[in-house]
Amino acid sequence: MRHVALALAFLGCSAREELAPRAAPLFGDDRVADVLGRDPARAPRTFAEHEALFGVGRACPRADSREIFVIEERATRFAEVTIPTAAPVPRAIVTGCNPKPESLDGVAVSFGLMTVMPTDPARPAADPLARAPIEVMALDRRTGLYNFYVFDDGGVQRIVREGSAVKTIVGARDGATTTRSEPTARCFGCHVHGGPLMATLADPWTSWVSTRDEVPGAYSGETASIVSESNQLATTKRAALANALEGVMRNAIRAFVVDGLGPRTDVRALLASVFCQTELQWASAFDTVPLQLVVDPAAAVGSGITRPIARDDFPQLLPIRSEIDLRIEEYLVSRGVLSLSTVRAIRLVDDRNDIFSDKRCALLPAARENPTDAHIRTVVRAATNDYGRALLDGHEEGRDAYFSALRARVDAELADRALLERRLLERRARARAMFPTAAHPLPIGAL
Repeated sequence: MRHVALALAFLGCSAREELAPRAAPLFGDDRVADVLGRDPARAPRTFAEHEALFGVGRACPRADSREIFVIEERATRFAEVTIPTAAPVPRAIVTGCNPKPESLDGVAVSFGLMTVMPTDPARPAADPLARAPIEVMALDRRTGLYNFYVFDDGGVQRIVREGSAVKTIVGARDGATTTRSEPTARCFGCHVHGGPLMATLADPWTSWVSTRDEVPGAYSGETASIVSESNQLATTKRAALANALEGVMRNAIRAFVVDGLGPRTDVRALLASVFCQTELQWASAFDTVPLQLVVDPAAAVGSGITRPIARDDFPQLLPIRSEIDLRIEEYLVSRGVLSLSTVRAIRLVDDRNDIFSDKRCALLPAARENPTDAHIRTVVRAATNDYGRALLDGHEEGRDAYFSALRARVDAELADRALLERRLLERRARARAMFPTAAHPLPIGAL
């Protein structure tokens, strides 16, 4: 599948192990099946047909938002290839049209069906958004995981992962169904875990239409119609700002982990999110500087350290710990696999780095030998600092001294611009090494 990514957008696991793997049918138990399950020949051929059939995008009846979110990048991911462009080009992300925006429960409708419209490099520069094929991810009610589909002239494709193999199930318009093995990861090259991710998840939502950024450059035709829905407050009172998409994505990732990925994944695989990293998020300076440039925020909880005021726009697109890794860690605590004190002691193994910590990641093999809290506490004890060992012993002796030293170090490093620039370059280099191909949606045009 060309990257059904929230462009900077949906990322995706490493090792997911189904508890009861079985051959997948053409449709899962999702909104796609609700509409096409009885007649795959009805699969839309164009984005406009998709909107009308599923009641999303410009066919969404909401008065305040059509849930069409827009980002601009200096490249496009089209046909599984990242293609640089001379100027920024748009990508539209369309969520499932929450009929009750005043209700917290309604957001599940939004993240239950998500569609991407990338720029097609073969189209005119003024009207570049692709009309077809249509790339969709739909949340499965039975498994809690996402199903990946492509609708095109031939009918329906569903891309599935069975163990380490990726297969495409093709449902032709004449009713025939075939399955082929794929030489690449297809959708799962971006969606590592098979779930959603918005790479620049938090304010300032770099390159997204938001309260920070106005509508993208001038477009015509279908592109203009679609892109304009991201911010029409001056005329229609509608908007689909990244501010709102952040909330949708955070809820989507939490539901995906709690109801799908967590229960269906071996605990040993999930521990990679605690000790290492499986995905990345990206943070930039606007009003304040991301703390991750100098300290792991989880290690600094209670220290009084806050994000410093930005004196310029440095840094931009700093790789940081991903939302999905944070939610997996939270899931393991909620299920009693790890205690909060164990998690805090793990972060204190290397309080300077929230990701790319060789010291912390080196503990993962030993932790996996016996994935219980008692054993993992033993593994961590020798590697964490004095305050971390105090937490493992059930008290906080040395807390004030540790926080005092931490504040002094952070203040000194934040004043050293050369050090900060070096750390940014080092983290970006490790991000490229982590995802060396164009398959994974690193922020394009920036790294």
